[in-house]
Amino acid sequence: MSRLVRRAAREKGLAVVELPGRGKGPHQIYDVVDAEGKARGRFGLTSRPREPSWIVLRNLEEGLAHLFGDQDVTEQLHRLAALEDELHTVSADRDAVNLSHQRVNQLLNQ
Repeated sequence: MSRLVRRAAREKGLAVVELPGRGKGPHQIYDVVDAEGKARGRFGLTSRPREPSWIVLRNLEEGLAHLFGDQDVTEQLHRLAALEDELHTVSADRDAVNLSHQRVNQLLNQ
């Protein structure tokens, strides 16, 4: 998700900077800064590999809406979440195929 925000920031001439030590546990806090390094927005994300909760999305929208617009952030985040779900499905399918091949090879080598 931070990749999406980084891409949107670059298009506006901004950059995303992680604030080390600001988040607790799996949470990470980021600033969106301008060319002079002045913070223009702040958001937090979790590194958990699941779809973000509505609270996380709302906080992200509130923190960045003045930079990117309300609907842009929401639409892009929903698209990204859908793509990540699809990626997890493809990855799980690939793992299942690999296990099937391993099992066939085991049976052939007996």
